Parts: sequence; C-alpha cells; structure tokens
Amino acid sequence: MLRETGAYPGDGTGGPVMDGVRRLVAALGDDDVTTSRALTIASIGDYGGRTQFTGDGSAAHPDLHDRDVLAVLPFQAADDRFVVPVYVMTRNLARTYGGAGGPARFDLPEERYQLTIGGTDAARVRASAVDPLTGAAVPVDVVRRTDDGWVVVEMPVTDSPRLLILDDAAAGPELP
Repeated sequence: MLRETGAYPGDGTGGPVMDGVRRLVAALGDDDVTTSRALTIASIGDYGGRTQFTGDGSAAHPDLHDRDVLAVLPFQAADDRFVVPVYVMTRNLARTYGGAGGPARFDLPEERYQLTIGGTDAARVRASAVDPLTGAAVPVDVVRRTDDGWVVVEMPVTDSPRLLILDDAAAGPELP
C-alpha cells in the first residue's frame, strides 16, 4: 500500500496480530523506572496436570507437564508496576484440542495456574490481567498475601500470552 499510495495503511488495517502488539505496548506504558526491582517466582501450581508429552515412567524420562513449560516473563513497567506475560509454551503445533473447528482447534484450552510471586508490596499489590489478542479482561484472584512479601495469584492460562499486571502503587487503600 505504501508503494501505491505513498501513505501508511493506518492502525485499522494491521489485523489482530498488530492489535495484540498495540495492546502489549499500551500495557507496558512509557513510565520511567527510577528504582529497579526484580520479581521472584517461588512456585507454579496447576490443577489439571496436563502434559505436553508422556515419558516412559522412569526418573530419567518423566512426563513433561504444561506447568513445566509455563513461561512467566516479568517486565518492570514503572517503579510500582510490573507487566508479566504468562503462557504455556506448547511443543506440538499440530495437536488439536476438543471439538473446535477451524484455526481454533489448535488453541490450548485454558488451565488455571497458581503463581507465588515475590518482589512486590504484597500487602498492597493489585492484580489484573488482559488478553492482548482480544483486549478482554482475564480473571485474576489474589489467593494469599504473606507477611514476608509473597503474593499468590491464580489465573487461567493458555498457549497465547496473557498479561498479568501487578501494581503496588502507594495510593489507595490496603487490600485484603
């Protein structure tokens, strides 16, 4: 289009992938980070026990579970905010799931995960999540906050990134 018209096609013609990238960039924001901090992932729990592939039952070749390939990639977006893409890194791109037809048949069904995260102000942190491909909110529950700085969150995850947003700004009331 640029060659024919001399103009860029605009935001509306980039399609869903470009919309997802735009939402990711928007979630990261453009705030300055003046105090560097690191998040720590202490544990990952799941409830379904799904596997990427089955081992042979020996200690040398165990099953590879979805939780074993869960990507948790924290980015500090501001002094008091982190954006954490979370997704299952699937190994078999040709695997189909359930009765879905069309391209959706390759989408890993949602599975609920529990993440124990350190490095936030656990007493104040607010957790939310969004699917950058659709723009839809993703439910996140803060399950527990510990006195020694850990927060435990639960959320549904699939094989496309969900953005977990952890905000521990000093403004606002302390949360339960």
